[in-house]
Amino acid sequence: AFAGSAPEWVTVEAHKGACLSLAADAKDGALSGGDDGRVMRIAPDGTASELAKFGSKWVEHVAAHESGIRAAAVAKAVHVLDGKGELIKSLAHPSTVGGIAFDLKGKRIAASHYNGASLWFVNAKEDKPRVLEWKGSHAAIAIHPEGGHVVTAMQEMSLHGWRLSDGQHM
Repeated sequence: AFAGSAPEWVTVEAHKGACLSLAADAKDGALSGGDDGRVMRIAPDGTASELAKFGSKWVEHVAAHESGIRAAAVAKAVHVLDGKGELIKSLAHPSTVGGIAFDLKGKRIAASHYNGASLWFVNAKEDKPRVLEWKGSHAAIAIHPEGGHVVTAMQEMSLHGWRLSDGQHM
């Protein structure tokens, strides 16, 4: 149930298969990604509408920023969507994306993947990431609210971080 909605639990069948990811949407509701290749928006009243479709590829991660920009990780790419679900750009990675996160201002998006993470400027004219390297499988990612640090969760049951000002490992 969403804040301010009815106290009962509601079941929403947003996908024609498994829901692989779920995240809060920009102002209200939620985003979900599924093994049916769709990104769905679930409104507070429980209605589901399709924002994007990526064929038969799984949408493993979704994220949203309060500005209305959204992202979906599909295999080795992060697809950035505007508030209406229109594709702004696709960002290629060296391996399957393990997690995605926006910075506090929504200007950067970070993606974890095998052997590190990549940071991209959402509105850059030329898409060239800042690559943060560390051997291993990085399964999730977070950006510090002040934007100075990035931390990933690794398959080896550890965390790895970078100070962005000088690239120092934490």
